[in-house]
Amino acid sequence: MKARFNDFKSIIDSSKDLNELSRNIISYFATNDQFDTALSNNDSQESRIFNLAMQYLDNEKVSKREEIARELESCIAEYCSTQKR
Repeated sequence: MKARFNDFKSIIDSSKDLNELSRNIISYFATNDQFDTALSNNDSQESRIFNLAMQYLDNEKVSKREEIARELESCIAEYCSTQKR
């Protein structure tokens, strides 16, 4: 399955809520070969965003969803600002 997004900004622009955004992030990073190395590095921004998106959608972490959402949004903002440089 090929990701339907050309870049990270298109994911943000097309997602109507954090659930959809999380699913789109997972799809984008998991289906785009350029992120293989970044996802294998737990310290990378991409890996952190991917893991937070997974946690946000995890039904066992519903009680922590607000905290995860804040952290995910913060990481996305930081990632977007570093991508513009």
